[in-house]
Amino acid sequence: MRNYFFWLSGKLNRRPTRVDIYEVCDIPMGKFLREGWLRFLAQTDNLCREEAGWLGTEAEEFLIFLEKTRMVKAYKIPIIAAFLSEDNLHSAASLTEIGFSMMSFYHSRAIHERDLRDKSNRDWRSWGETEFSQLALKNPIRYLNKSPFFDYDEVGGIFYLTSNLNPFLTPKLASHVRDILEFRRRDFFRRRYRDVN
Repeated sequence: MRNYFFWLSGKLNRRPTRVDIYEVCDIPMGKFLREGWLRFLAQTDNLCREEAGWLGTEAEEFLIFLEKTRMVKAYKIPIIAAFLSEDNLHSAASLTEIGFSMMSFYHSRAIHERDLRDKSNRDWRSWGETEFSQLALKNPIRYLNKSPFFDYDEVGGIFYLTSNLNPFLTPKLASHVRDILEFRRRDFFRRRYRDVN
């Protein structure tokens, strides 16, 4: 795995991301993520100072959670993406922002539509942010809220990252979250629908 990583680094002329490895490597991605991507990067001496500071902290645990959390549907991807802005990861996302993120996700690619074939959501094309927000509340928010990283305020309709993560909310962490979400998106739809390239 290390040899492959260094070969790809030379080919790309930069440090490979999870998505890079996933797209071109024959080695199952789970092997790279066995202890989490950060630990693999540490083994190759490819962590920057900020990333090295995440080892053994809530930030590392959060990234491992995102890398490995179970997904029956892809709902968690747009929900977590609602915490991302162009260059940072924010501590909170409103239910409205989550609804818009889900709506955008499911309208963005035809393959995503396959995730919405249940009787309960067959009319999703006519849904607005409110209906997508309600879909988020039914399952993924409830599930994520059971993890040590999220907290949902029912009164305010705000989904929070727990305060232990606040010191780590930087553009660098956001780039890792974005990389994980894209890797998980591609992997989810390829595994579930074998006809996806």
